[in-house]
Amino acid sequence: APAFIVEIGEKCIISLPGVPRELEYLMENHVMSYLTRRYQLKGVIKVLVVHTAGIGESSVDEKVADLEVMSNPTLGLLAHPAQTDVRITAKAESEEEAQALIKPMLDQVVERLGNEIYGYDQDTLESVIAQKLKENISALKIIQYGLNETLSERLINGPLNSAIIEEFPSQDLDSFEKHIKQNALQNKLVLGIYFDIQSQWPQVVVFTAIDNHISNTKRTHGGARPNAPLWAVNNALDFLRRHLA
Repeated sequence: APAFIVEIGEKCIISLPGVPRELEYLMENHVMSYLTRRYQLKGVIKVLVVHTAGIGESSVDEKVADLEVMSNPTLGLLAHPAQTDVRITAKAESEEEAQALIKPMLDQVVERLGNEIYGYDQDTLESVIAQKLKENISALKIIQYGLNETLSERLINGPLNSAIIEEFPSQDLDSFEKHIKQNALQNKLVLGIYFDIQSQWPQVVVFTAIDNHISNTKRTHGGARPNAPLWAVNNALDFLRRHLA
């Protein structure tokens, strides 16, 4: 995605991509240093991102609304499909002072959001789950129906590249559930993702089978249809994360 800076006299216009990871990388590695040099800014600006999943932006907002009116540090929200980031930003003379400003607010955010939080800064749902699997010495099998190839590749080409992935051939949900139960007898850990984008409102049914104990959840997507597949995967990974905790 394109990014550029236009200087107009003493002012400037900065355009950054909307993809969160690209935006964050450019902000941290280029934009902040550019602004510091151009405007001879003193001190440091430190940003901490708290990642949540399985809770909507409005629900997060209700829990931290009073913190969003503070001036230093500041707190803002950034919504993604089935995920919401809480960004805490502090300005101070040194890194240590900025961290000291962030800590009390971070403590409040952690206390209020609890297990809705899955990680910080560079953490992803996949990396957090991969670490839990490593700690438990568990192999993961993923059975999915309805996801596109890109999302299937995301599951097996990132931190979860040791997972075995199987594409279920039938649209019949009962058959899918039966297949999950059969696989649970042969595998210690199974994640089933059944995604139906043909419905009026896209739906995902998620199954986890851990030591043959099966749990499931069903969720309906009410947002933009193009975001539904990513929303389904993030919901599924978060459901698994919570059962591995």
